Amino acid sequence: MQSLRVILTLVSIMVALPASALDETSDRLVNDQRVFAESNAGERMQRAKEFTTGCATSPFPTTPSGPQWTTTFNTSSAEAARLTVWRKPCSGNDAQLFLTFAPIAGSPFICSTRVDVVQNGVQLSSPFLNLSSTGVDSLCTDLLVPATAYIRPSSNSAPFNDDAAMTIFYESGSSSSGTVQIAVPAYDPAAYQVTPVDKSLQGGLSGTYFSASRSGEGVLVDFGQANGQPIVFFSWYTYGSGTQQWLVGSTAFSTSQTTVSLDVINTAGASFGALFRPEDVVRTPWGAVTLRFPNCTTMELSYRPLAGSPGTIVMTRGLDRLGQAQCN
Repeated sequence: MQSLRVILTLVSIMVALPASALDETSDRLVNDQRVFAESNAGERMQRAKEFTTGCATSPFPTTPSGPQWTTTFNTSSAEAARLTVWRKPCSGNDAQLFLTFAPIAGSPFICSTRVDVVQNGVQLSSPFLNLSSTGVDSLCTDLLVPATAYIRPSSNSAPFNDDAAMTIFYESGSSSSGTVQIAVPAYDPAAYQVTPVDKSLQGGLSGTYFSASRSGEGVLVDFGQANGQPIVFFSWYTYGSGTQQWLVGSTAFSTSQTTVSLDVINTAGASFGALFRPEDVVRTPWGAVTLRFPNCTTMELSYRPLAGSPGTIVMTRGLDRLGQAQCN
């Protein structure tokens, strides 16, 4: 009976609240439920976390620095806020993405439940605006002073890379501002006067690569292992003297390396389908290639043919990685 009276009291209070206050109350409740669920997600919480340990500690700086992307919006007729997205360089090609919310007028209501992120054509599932470097502390409050948070995907979300390009959406709660959005480009170390560091060779770099200026050719590269030994397989679909060439090669490597060189061969001579015979394949040495990866989506291919001039082609990833096959 006591529980029923409490429920009826809460209902009567919520009915008496104006629509905006009711929305905020609902957001706070949903946010608290999400934080509770995420805090009990165990190991999944750590795998979902997008934070560079050692780069920054909470409370995070509230004065953005470096390149910034900003928008302003109303949360009600008398309250407004400014959202600034920025990055703090960490090391090499890694930075920490931050969102700083600052009150412009009144005490605008800001909550994680109103943020959405789209990256690589995929929308993150219920991301948090996390205030803590050590746990789940989700931003959901009437803002009196500036606050800085980072985007932390929920444990059941699609993978998220805060160094890659994305679009951030925020539902202001005001009919005058609606949903605002900020397009954030990929992290560029040069813009922060940071010396870039090539990615170490890893499975997450596997994939298809191409150059938009050289449409019609491309590369498939696969970083895997055989009997515990890391192996890279390389296949370049290109041309020579007006005909198609399939240049292939493989070699062992160490995961501490940032570049790998391998000899490649040109194959020809066999027939298609039922007429194919392995003994018909003619393998002709072509030359060598060297691969390096400035970031998770770019491959620099340097080639040295036995006949002809050497050169370098910069290629970009043709397909986004799927599931857990991520680049670190």
